[in-house]
This record gives sequence, C-alpha cells and structure tokens, in this order.
Amino acid sequence: MFNSEKAAEIINSQRSMDTSVIKRVKNNLAQKGVILDQSNDIDDYLILQGKEAATYSDGTMIMHTKVSASGFYEELYTTGR
Repeated sequence: MFNSEKAAEIINSQRSMDTSVIKRVKNNLAQKGVILDQSNDIDDYLILQGKEAATYSDGTMIMHTKVSASGFYEELYTTGR
C-alpha cells in the first residue's frame, strides 16, 4: 500500500535539482507554451500521489520544489519536452 509519509521522507531527503537549471528550463518551456509550476501546494499534491513530478494537463507540468535531477529529467523525457 502507498504511504505518503514515506514518499515525503524520500523526496525531502534527496538532493534537489539545481534551481538555476530549473529556471532556464522553465523559461525555455514557457517560450513553447508549456508551464512548469512548483509551489508548496503542488508539493502536497505530489506527495499524496507519491511522485516528484507529473504532467498535470497538456500544457502544464508540475514538479516538487525539491525535485531530484532524475525526477526532473524523467518527467521531461516522458512528456517529450
């Protein structure tokens, strides 16, 4: 069974992606009409889902504010961005 407390523990203990890289990717995606959003509310939602990142809708990706490099690039790769 999924445990959101365990997911929070794992996400919060990992090394976060470099914020300057995230900012550059956000700007690049915005030029293509894609939103990459991060916030504390999104963190809570993702923890409940047991994920670091997800494609929320066709033009919106959401990522935990402490997303790891692997979680970050996996979502970009999965969505073909």
